[in-house]
Amino acid sequence: MWWRALAVAAVARASTAPRAPKPSVLPSFDVGPPVELPEEAPHVEEAAPAAPPPEATRAWQPGDALSHLAERAQLASAFRALASRGLSAASGLGNHLTMSVGPDYECFLLNRYGLHWMEVTAENLLLVDGNGEILEGEGPAQGAAIALHAPIHRELGAKAKVIFHTHQPWFTALSCIKTGGLRMFHPDACIYEGRVGFDPVYTGNWPEGSLQGSMMEGERLLRVPELVGKDLCFLGNHGTLQIASSIEEALFDCFNVERLCKAQVYAMQSTRFRELGRDKALNLKARYEKVRDRSVMNYYQQHIAKDASITPVPGAWDGVGPIPRGAEFLPTRRHDAAPLPFAARSLSTEEWELRCDVAAACRLISRLNGHVTHEGSFAHISVPLPGTEKSEEPLFLVTPSDVPFAAMRASLLVVCDARGAVVRGTGYVDGETFRAFHRIRDAGTPGRYGAVLFSHTEFTDRLAAHGRRIRMVSQSAFNFAFDYFGYFDAWGHSLIEACEDADGDKFRENLVDYVAEDDKVFVMLSHGGCLARGDDVAHVFSLLHGIDAAAEIQVYAEMTGFPVMELDKDEVKTFPTHGYGDFRSKSKRMGLNFDANKRLLLCDFNHGFRDTGDSAFVL
Repeated sequence: MWWRALAVAAVARASTAPRAPKPSVLPSFDVGPPVELPEEAPHVEEAAPAAPPPEATRAWQPGDALSHLAERAQLASAFRALASRGLSAASGLGNHLTMSVGPDYECFLLNRYGLHWMEVTAENLLLVDGNGEILEGEGPAQGAAIALHAPIHRELGAKAKVIFHTHQPWFTALSCIKTGGLRMFHPDACIYEGRVGFDPVYTGNWPEGSLQGSMMEGERLLRVPELVGKDLCFLGNHGTLQIASSIEEALFDCFNVERLCKAQVYAMQSTRFRELGRDKALNLKARYEKVRDRSVMNYYQQHIAKDASITPVPGAWDGVGPIPRGAEFLPTRRHDAAPLPFAARSLSTEEWELRCDVAAACRLISRLNGHVTHEGSFAHISVPLPGTEKSEEPLFLVTPSDVPFAAMRASLLVVCDARGAVVRGTGYVDGETFRAFHRIRDAGTPGRYGAVLFSHTEFTDRLAAHGRRIRMVSQSAFNFAFDYFGYFDAWGHSLIEACEDADGDKFRENLVDYVAEDDKVFVMLSHGGCLARGDDVAHVFSLLHGIDAAAEIQVYAEMTGFPVMELDKDEVKTFPTHGYGDFRSKSKRMGLNFDANKRLLLCDFNHGFRDTGDSAFVL
């Protein structure tokens, strides 16, 4: 080998090089006759120079090589597989998949916070240690992911090489009922006999813990008796924790169990929900164990491989470098070769970017959380036109009533005055309805909120149809425990009538007055539809997105007919808000979530739907 030859030559040069002569030691005396020196004076070695301090290890920098490329590619494919089936839609940016690397299981790969799961690639995954320090990649890393995953990776080693934490709706619904977890009601469920655990205690998975003080959530879960030795964990009022030794097994369990949970919810609706006997379940599991590895791989190849190998959608951001905010990604959209529409070239930059935000929100709502939404009558978004907010005659950018949200484009929006009269644009706006929304915008504290949104969603309408409101049954709902979220009984009255004075009817409340109480930002209406108001478009979209996700889980949990685990509102108000902050103001997390969805919308990807044509919102 070339390096061995160089080493031998270096040794040879060292052995033949002449040595320096030894120094003489000549002691001197002040008095007395000279002393004859011995023939060979004792030799005193010079002190060796101090070794220089070891050079500090240089921190990873963008452009440096990445390690564990094979594992990175595997984990990135899992993110895109779940995103392609809409299983990341409802959680926004809050869930995480991790994969441990190295012999001591102390380090693991983690998604970068702020990216949509469809944007995750091998190159933008983070390598972190058990303390959350980023060893490779550009942050940030989510603290909750470190708190939940790091102790489990470290403790369980190879058995927990892969950990998924998600809020997929059917699985989470069975985490919110008092008899939670997957039951042995079906032969396919019996393969999980003895592997399912249910922890009914909700603490959250934030770094500081909650009921457990400073204990990390992962450390607490390792000590829960009901979860010891389990790899399919239902976290009460929270979501899922799936532990596996490989990506293939984790994806198999993730998709297979979600399918079984959906079947179980429907089966529980029957008054004769039955489970297989334990002996029968163990017999079925024993037969499955003989072919488990082959079954997992065959299922994976047949049903998952195409999702797991799915590439990022064409034109997607590569996830490297500063995270684009607002309209920063618009110039690099997939259709940048096409000329900008005339409206974009004739309007101010601020107005055009605002138009794009409004149109993007409409398109996202049309497929909210992976469900096609028929926004119904009088769907509406309006926001003050830049530069006119403080004028005596403010103008508003408004969605025309005759264009469905699913077909909204930036150039189709119209400009109205405060009376609802169209002053620019050709779309139709019902003036009376606009004035009702404008009164709601200024209810309580005039001028505090700019954006107003009204729309129907799949699951808030389901709750409204049964006279129900959001209950504190899942973590997705806990942010909405405060008094600035409400439910208004407007049954039998139109939105316009609800905003008018009661005309002597002392039994009917005025919607505008109700919104003014506690400066409400979100109200569910009893006859269907939701009202949201906020700082901007991203703010009101985030409110609707979060409420609908909570409503979906609640609907599924209530469908079982079994008692749900509902927490007290006053207790819930003490829980951390997971980066959302005070919902009466837009938080950084809301902006990141909206921007991530908007980036994918530019690539015709919308809440799990591909090739939607929704990139046309910028036209």
